[in-house]
Amino acid sequence: MKYMLQILFKSTFITTCSLVAFFVIRTVFRTDTMIADIGVLGLFGSFFGVLFGILSAFVVFEVWGQYNKTVALIEKEAMNLEKIFRLAFYFRDKKFLTSMKNVVNRYIAVVCTQEFPALAQGSRTSPAGKIFREISQLICNVKFNDNHDQVVFDHMLAEYNTLAEVRSERLVQSLARLPNLLRIFLYMSSFLATSILLVAPVIVVPFGLLCTGGFVFILSLVLQLVEDLDNPFVGYWNINVEPYERVQKHIKEDYTF
Repeated sequence: MKYMLQILFKSTFITTCSLVAFFVIRTVFRTDTMIADIGVLGLFGSFFGVLFGILSAFVVFEVWGQYNKTVALIEKEAMNLEKIFRLAFYFRDKKFLTSMKNVVNRYIAVVCTQEFPALAQGSRTSPAGKIFREISQLICNVKFNDNHDQVVFDHMLAEYNTLAEVRSERLVQSLARLPNLLRIFLYMSSFLATSILLVAPVIVVPFGLLCTGGFVFILSLVLQLVEDLDNPFVGYWNINVEPYERVQKHIKEDYTF
């Protein structure tokens, strides 16, 4: 709620500044006397508005899709971790099961406390990777007692390979950001669109204020939404560690041995 209020405050402040700029430009350059150029400005605004709308929609769709994909990969990784621990039960080896429980809990703890903050800064951490490799070492060093263990091992190995692929994809997706060139193009287009409204030769001042203020306020919200979704580990629309915490809770409460 606090972060949402900050977003609204920023949008309100930017809108207020744009309205002040509207009055200053109108007073200094007497834009209300340029009514003869309204046709050219309107034609340019129409074409540019269509292009700007398409660009904005594309960017929002892109970052929203990236955010949803990252959330889905985190959910999948958490479920795969629980599957691997559940398969460990079938080895009928309490020592192996205890070791698997400890390494899974350690991995989740490091991901939540170290890896997520590092991803928010655009980097990776080695502790989570080292602990993740301990899971593979546990699986590779397991002792077979009969054919039953061989079957379980094959399933666990396949599940670990799936988990490794999901983790790698999750890291790549978490570090993906909007290209700088596209971000610059978006902000330049936003500036130009705002400038068109600021210099528009509006006769009725309240109408000009309503159009300028409404457009700038919505545009500010959209730009903040793009920046927020582009880095899904910070901000209002951020990814939380609930899927991993849910796995820890299930391991503690639902699996007894």
